[in-house]
Amino acid sequence: MMIQSTDIIAGVAIVTSVITFLWGFKKSKILNSQTEWYRIWASDFLQQANSFNRLASEITVGISLWNNLNNEGKSDDAEKKLEEITRSITEISFYEWELRKYSQFAPRNADKFCQCADKLFKSLSELINYCKNPKREGSFNLEEIRTAQFLYSKASRDLHKELLGL
Repeated sequence: MMIQSTDIIAGVAIVTSVITFLWGFKKSKILNSQTEWYRIWASDFLQQANSFNRLASEITVGISLWNNLNNEGKSDDAEKKLEEITRSITEISFYEWELRKYSQFAPRNADKFCQCADKLFKSLSELINYCKNPKREGSFNLEEIRTAQFLYSKASRDLHKELLGL
């Protein structure tokens, strides 16, 4: 029995196909696990970034309500509102800390995101300090917080995209 060159070529083609399939399968598995990691990490980031933004709104609106209750002489209601605000401030500090870990995996957008988060956190701190001592001249401009929230949301979206590998 004589082996023809076409049989050799067919055999090589089959072996090459099997090796390529196995190599591709292994690479696909690695890629899928990396994609899954990116997807979960990006999802967690988005959830925490949105919570941070929501708390910024709750603190801003809460302080406004607290101020109104104080001005109306409803000290008991004002005290309850102040307790809610204090819990929100503690919670937003936690999110501010947590969000930093995600930015480490998105080097293109990390600096911008951190700057925007810092600006929003700083604006909230200034509002809180203003409310502690409202007797100083001028008033607090809440639009600064709204603008900071918008820029923070945009930076969050960009960081989220990078975390997804887009």
